[in-house]
Amino acid sequence: MGDFTDKQTGMGSRDDVAMQRAATTSPSAFGSDKPGTTADTLRDKAAEAGTMLKDKAGRIAEPLREDARNLAEEGKKAGADQVGGMAEAMHKAADELEAQLPQAARFAHDAAASIERASQALRERSLDDLMQSFGRFARTQPATFFGGAVVAGFALSRFLKSSADAPYRGTGQHHL
Repeated sequence: MGDFTDKQTGMGSRDDVAMQRAATTSPSAFGSDKPGTTADTLRDKAAEAGTMLKDKAGRIAEPLREDARNLAEEGKKAGADQVGGMAEAMHKAADELEAQLPQAARFAHDAAASIERASQALRERSLDDLMQSFGRFARTQPATFFGGAVVAGFALSRFLKSSADAPYRGTGQHHL
């Protein structure tokens, strides 16, 4: 193959010609940041698609958030009822202790009153408020929070186990 010489530039090889043409071609052909370029169009379309995806995800997630909030509210109410029932049982036990151990009965009534206040607060406060309070307590009293979480986990597992065994009571069947 012979030498190729571009008549306009006088350059001798094809690579030299390609380099010369690239140097003289306008920058917008290579996706500069000037308005109206292909890169800008693609960037705008990608941003628009991202915004549309975020909007759609938000619309899909909102009912799920609402369902989770309703479920948490129901759980909060059930928890408040359980705590209130525990306070009531403590008051009854304290009443029975009154004749034999008046000092112990007074402590039990005081503890039951504290539990009643906790139950009432659980009923009245919002979920967000409760979460902030739990977070504050966990930061200020981490050992107590951890201990409480362990006790709560143990109590929950006992409750779930007894609930699972409930259908078998009185039928003569035993759950393994």
